[in-house]
Amino acid sequence: MANTLTQIWYSVCITVRDSQILRGCLEQLLLINIDKLLNSAKVKVSECDLENLKIIWSAWMKSLNRGGPRVSIHRQRMVRMNMDPDIETGLKCYLSCVPKRHQQSLQSWFEQGILVSSKDRDSYEAAIQNVTLLGINPRLNKENTVRSYSSLGTEPASSTFQRWSREEPLVYNIPPDDFPFVSWDYLEASHFCDSSDLSEMYAKYVSHLIEIFAVNFRKGLISVKVLLAHCFDLKKHLDPEDIKFDRIHTSNLADYYGVPAILDFFKPLLNAENPTSVLTTEIMNWTDVMEPVCPDPMRLVDPIIKAGKIPGVVKDTGIPYDDTYFHLTHSSYIEYTDSLPILRTFLRADFLHGKMNGKARPARKDIPTWPDIVHYNGLKLRDFIHELNRVVPHRWRMNSRRVTQLNGCERSLEWCLS
Repeated sequence: MANTLTQIWYSVCITVRDSQILRGCLEQLLLINIDKLLNSAKVKVSECDLENLKIIWSAWMKSLNRGGPRVSIHRQRMVRMNMDPDIETGLKCYLSCVPKRHQQSLQSWFEQGILVSSKDRDSYEAAIQNVTLLGINPRLNKENTVRSYSSLGTEPASSTFQRWSREEPLVYNIPPDDFPFVSWDYLEASHFCDSSDLSEMYAKYVSHLIEIFAVNFRKGLISVKVLLAHCFDLKKHLDPEDIKFDRIHTSNLADYYGVPAILDFFKPLLNAENPTSVLTTEIMNWTDVMEPVCPDPMRLVDPIIKAGKIPGVVKDTGIPYDDTYFHLTHSSYIEYTDSLPILRTFLRADFLHGKMNGKARPARKDIPTWPDIVHYNGLKLRDFIHELNRVVPHRWRMNSRRVTQLNGCERSLEWCLS
């Protein structure tokens, strides 16, 4: 069952066996009773959210009964991959930057979209369209103005194709840069199953994680509360006994709302009785914000490249120095630079922005110092330089996990109750 879930999660087409399992699961989900969920200790969802989920499940079932959309998911996927010349260049660069032993299997993944080894029999038997990769067609929403497929790239689009792309209730809308190899840690996956075939490696690794989850779920060690709501509406949907947590992961919400807003909202949800309670915030886009006023961290690598100094690059990647695509990628060198001063400047500016509350010009006394950030509103920022983070690494080594496609600027901050 774990392997079936992995294929339903990621593959464009699945086998007849997996499609039958999918059909059975959808039938059970559509018949599920809210009273049963209300009495469940493992899975909780409101009646309103359940009805909204059933709309999608029902649409998937209808599409599955029709054999999938008229414009095949595989073709829709290829159109999306060809819609932007930058995507083609980016994928070519990505292929050249991963270890050479993986390049052939990675190319096969982009061409076929099936997370199965090319040697596996299922790769030939996977012919049923995976309808769970479909979402509501935005072209049917009159409030949205969306270009037709014919204007999205070089893929020849017949009038029939264009009409179907507008009329289909469900379409493939997954961005081309979202695929399984960038969602999981390459080092962890390769330690579990070291294979030159990335599809085989990740299929086995993800299936293994699902099996571990299933065991812990059956033991009652994991419970799930499904919420279809804005993150800042979270407190409205929590029961009083569920309101304290030992670990809160906020992904990169701070990129969109600012670190102070995230800390202010989620701090009351931390378990004050646990001295090791941690709130984590991730920032990924901070270098874009800092570029107008500070040196872009990517520019810090220019002196390294010009001087021919490549400390650890070849050793970590095994890619020769004269590999053109690899060495045109500045991110290949970013992990060997010190971007801490720029990061601190960004955080001070981020906290200042949160403190201004719409003021046109801050007073000098309002500008946060670094100690102001480290000790903020009853929270303490863990010293990621001397103590190191304990839950999530502050900074990932990227050249040892090229398949994961990090840009070298991802940072994780851990906050504890002070």
